[in-house]
Amino acid sequence: MIKKGFSLIELLVVLVIAGVLVTALYTTYINLYSGTKQLSKISESNIENIISSEIVRVDLSNAGFGLARDEETAAGDTLYPVDWDNGTLDIFTTYDRLEPRTHGWVLLKCEEEGTDCEIDNDSDRREANHFSGLKVIDTGTNRIIDHDINSVSTLDFRYAVGYPYDAASAEKFRTITYRMAEDCNDDGTPDRSARCNPNTAVLCRGTVPVVDCVGGWAVYAGYDDGGDIVYDTLANVIADSPDNLFSLRRLVVYVLVQEGQFDSKFNFGDDEMVKNLDFDAENNALDQLSFPIPANGRNYRWNIMTIDTKTYNIGDKYEAQQ
Repeated sequence: MIKKGFSLIELLVVLVIAGVLVTALYTTYINLYSGTKQLSKISESNIENIISSEIVRVDLSNAGFGLARDEETAAGDTLYPVDWDNGTLDIFTTYDRLEPRTHGWVLLKCEEEGTDCEIDNDSDRREANHFSGLKVIDTGTNRIIDHDINSVSTLDFRYAVGYPYDAASAEKFRTITYRMAEDCNDDGTPDRSARCNPNTAVLCRGTVPVVDCVGGWAVYAGYDDGGDIVYDTLANVIADSPDNLFSLRRLVVYVLVQEGQFDSKFNFGDDEMVKNLDFDAENNALDQLSFPIPANGRNYRWNIMTIDTKTYNIGDKYEAQQ
C-alpha cells in the first residue's frame, strides 16, 4: 500500500491558516497589553489625584485658621481668609500641613484686660521644631493680644490661644498659593510628566507640583447672606464685595485632569468637558461649568476632579466686621 503525503497546496493552506491564527493571537496580545498598560496609567494617575486632592482639601478647610478679627497684613491691608487674582488662589492661615514648624498650639490664661498671659503647660502641643514665635488670639474677642509669658498673678483669668509663627517674617500668618504653571519652582525644567498632553500644565502649591496633567481649574465659593448660602465663582464673590469672604461656608475646586496617557485608538469625542453644578441652596443652582479640552487632546481621557470642603475657621469671629 502506497502512503500518500500532503500536497503542496495542502501545506500552503495549513501555513496560511497558521499565519492567520498567529497574527490574530499576536494582535489580541498587543491589544490586551496596551489596554492593561493604559489601565495601569489611569489607576496610577487616579491614586496621585486622590492624594493631591486631600492636600488641597486640608488647605481649603483651614483657610482663616489662626487669623484674628480686624487683622491686617504688614502693609496695612485688610487680611481676608482667601484671595483670587487672575487664576491664582491665595489661602491665609497659621497652619500649613507641609510645614511642620506651624503645627501645634497652646492655651494661655490671661488677665481680664487681656495683656498679661501665662501658658497652660498641660495644653502645650508645640515641639522643638515648631516656629518659636507665638501669635496669641483672645478667645473672647478673637483679637490679637499682647502677652508677657508667665507674668500672670491674678486668679481672674480668661483664655487665649497661641499659634506658632515665623517671627523673622513680616506676617504672623502663612500664605499658601495655588496656581497653574509648567514650572512650579521656575528652575527652567517643566514639572509636567512625559505622559501628559504637551498643552497641559501642573497645579502648583507654591513651588511644589501637586496635580499633574491639568487642562484648567476653577474655584467656587458659598457664603452666608442673611441665612441663605449664595454660590458663585470665587472671583465673582470677591467682585461683589470682598467682605463676603468673612462669611464663607464652602469652597469647591474643580480641576480638569488627564487620566492615563496618549491612546491612538481612543477618541474623547468633544472639544470641551461639561459638569453640572448642583449647588442646592434655596433653589439658587448654578448652571454648568465647561472646560475646553487642551489642543490635540482628543486622544486622551479627561475627568473633572472635584474638591469640596467646608471652611471650618471662618464665620463667627468676623461677625463684628460685617
